[in-house]
Amino acid sequence: SLILIGVTLAGWAILALRRPEWRPGTAIWPALVAPLVAMVLSLLLAELPRLGVEYVAWAFLLVAIYLLLVRILKTEFARARIGGLALILGLVVGVAYLGHVLLLWLDWWELLGRFELPPLRPMMAGMPFGGPNVVASVMVLLMVLASAGLGTGTRGRVVSLALLVGISAAVVLVTGSRSSLIGLGGALVLVGGLWLLTNLGSLSRGVLDRRTISLLVGGAGAVAVTAVVLGPTLLDRLINSGDGGRPSYWAAAWRMFEDAPLTGLGPGAWAARRLAYLESGEVDFSVPHAHNVYLQTAAEIGIVGLVAGVIAGLAVGWLIYRALRSGDATRVAWAWAVLFGATYLAFVNGVDFYANLPGVVMLWVIPLAMLDGLATKGIGMPRALAVATTGRLVTILLALACAGAIALLGMAESSASTLDTATKAADEGDWDTARTAATTVAEDDAHAAHELMAALT
Repeated sequence: SLILIGVTLAGWAILALRRPEWRPGTAIWPALVAPLVAMVLSLLLAELPRLGVEYVAWAFLLVAIYLLLVRILKTEFARARIGGLALILGLVVGVAYLGHVLLLWLDWWELLGRFELPPLRPMMAGMPFGGPNVVASVMVLLMVLASAGLGTGTRGRVVSLALLVGISAAVVLVTGSRSSLIGLGGALVLVGGLWLLTNLGSLSRGVLDRRTISLLVGGAGAVAVTAVVLGPTLLDRLINSGDGGRPSYWAAAWRMFEDAPLTGLGPGAWAARRLAYLESGEVDFSVPHAHNVYLQTAAEIGIVGLVAGVIAGLAVGWLIYRALRSGDATRVAWAWAVLFGATYLAFVNGVDFYANLPGVVMLWVIPLAMLDGLATKGIGMPRALAVATTGRLVTILLALACAGAIALLGMAESSASTLDTATKAADEGDWDTARTAATTVAEDDAHAAHELMAALT
């Protein structure tokens, strides 16, 4: 992935230097700059800065990828096809997942010898995504992306989107994902309520339309049947505490925040230092995140990180507000998509954590980049910054920053490869090779994992 990113960004830099319309520009620059500044500041003041170096390097690359995405989605070619692509991906993923679950259920019924209501998320079915919660979020975000990209201008699009909505709802129910159910509930109540308030006039004119009534009756019937059949099971999932570890993860994050409230312990510190903040009697699972993006931000980047998050939210909110007030039907549709996706993820990340899954977050970032690219002329900056951002200077600076990040990450990958050699040698009982490799990587790259391996050998 690092090689692919490097080649792609290098090609973009060359193109941008030759063609001004491909140079980086954005209407939400505070949402990109503030988190980077917060992460760098936290890294510089961290007790163990090596833990966060790669996180910061990847953050620079993700900013560059977002800016490239904005340029791509400004093209008519991409804009006309993104909704159809999301629809196809959603149908393929949804049907594949439901088919996989059905096969597991058939095995279960055969073993049981009779028909009973099957269990949700059998065998923690997650396909290549790694877990049922991720599958549910992928389907929800693909559904939102397809809806904004296709619209309801033709009967074929309405039928296709209705099919995708039905399959997505089925996937969310079958996964039993509490985070997705909470996220969907929150987004439907808040964003759906806001949409109803702003569209009362058009709804009152179309309330007697036969097709509208049919859709409402059909939807209400489907909800009623689902509530009767799956209501008890879903209620049990919502109130079930799962592995019981979340309170412990959250408590550890809060204690880290108390230790370093201003700038936190540094990017990447939560997973590495969780054990040191665990108290007797709390669940001790080795997990990569705190299942709460807000508490983990507080633990790792402190108040500075939380403020950066607020700044980013305000910048995106201003972009949405301007689009909703623009009267442009296309921008309005994408604004609702961005708002719904943001609200959904805001709830989901209160009990889960998707910041480590760019492939999932990307499905919300695409509507955001689309809306960003559709913003009116100018990029929402003071004039001097606007001129600089569309010029060669920022293109060159961004290219240099990305080149430095890729070089740093390349060295980290080299260290990881040497560590892998040490691990394989230890597994085979070749302790001389293991000790030499582990000692070398610990001396060259003072990472906690490398030092631990050297100590073990």
